[in-house]
Amino acid sequence: MQDLSPIAEQRALEQLHLRECAHLTDVDVLGQHEALRLLSLNGADLGQDGCARIAAAFPRVNFLDLSKNEWIERLDGLADLSPDYLMLQRCLRLRDLGPLAMFSKLVWLDLSGVSFTDLNPLAGLSKLQTLSLLAAPDPVDLIPLAGLRDLNIRLFEGQRVLGADRLHKSTEIIWMPRRRA
Repeated sequence: MQDLSPIAEQRALEQLHLRECAHLTDVDVLGQHEALRLLSLNGADLGQDGCARIAAAFPRVNFLDLSKNEWIERLDGLADLSPDYLMLQRCLRLRDLGPLAMFSKLVWLDLSGVSFTDLNPLAGLSKLQTLSLLAAPDPVDLIPLAGLRDLNIRLFEGQRVLGADRLHKSTEIIWMPRRRA
């Protein structure tokens, strides 16, 4: 699909799934969508200010899937959003998780395949219930998550972790099997 302009006319749109849209370089063609709650936009090529343009076009989105977007290096542009669910799976250039600290409503976060260096920005996300760290840097230091309660952390079987013994007793590590090629 090359022409995405008809989407701009759908003002009552609540969900939008655009996967593997490498030709999508500008969200402005999609129009403003105040009613949109779920946006799955992976494999696009929005460039350095892509996060800010997403936040401007979809201000009320609460489920945001930006997986497989290599243009994402920083999340500052999403500051005006308040998502409950955020998927950043395989955003290979993302390192700094600092801006995630501003998402106080976040209940579900997928950082699988992200080469982060520090989970400290997540320490204050008291509503976080699920954190997916499949293919996380090895070893992954879970000590910053020690103060969080009722958290499910998903890791691949065999993943080395630090600080698991410091996690709150209500936190559970869920060991996921690795897929065989």
